[in-house]
Amino acid sequence: MVRVLFGEDFGEKTILDIDSYFNNVYENDWLEDDVVKQIVKDIDGSELNGLNVISPVLGSISVRDISGGAKALICLLMEDNPAGYIDLVVLGENCEKWLAYVFEKKDVQVCMTGYHLFFDDYSVSGICLNDNTEITNSADWRAKLFEYGT
Repeated sequence: MVRVLFGEDFGEKTILDIDSYFNNVYENDWLEDDVVKQIVKDIDGSELNGLNVISPVLGSISVRDISGGAKALICLLMEDNPAGYIDLVVLGENCEKWLAYVFEKKDVQVCMTGYHLFFDDYSVSGICLNDNTEITNSADWRAKLFEYGT
């Protein structure tokens, strides 16, 4: 389940620079996980091979060079105790199915400072931490974005 804060920057508790955050916290064994490999393939169109990524556009690149969306998803899925709320603003609509997957598999806390994720095609439930009310569907998600969003 997801617990989400909507709205402005939440100070030190907000992870806004997912690139730096991921590059400093990821563990090599995360990259062996089959779901992580699927995320990188689906989001970036690239094959994860150990610490390297084979990109159809860039060739062999470091895992540190994957997209912010893939990095955020991997941290949400693999990290047990994140240092703060990962801001979902770095994730595009192409990440919605993976977010729904993560929210179903484990309890996570995130923040949302933008308006681009609505989960119209996915069942997403959770708790809005702004007012401690339940989010049961995409209509609730959208309403909270507009009520508390920036």
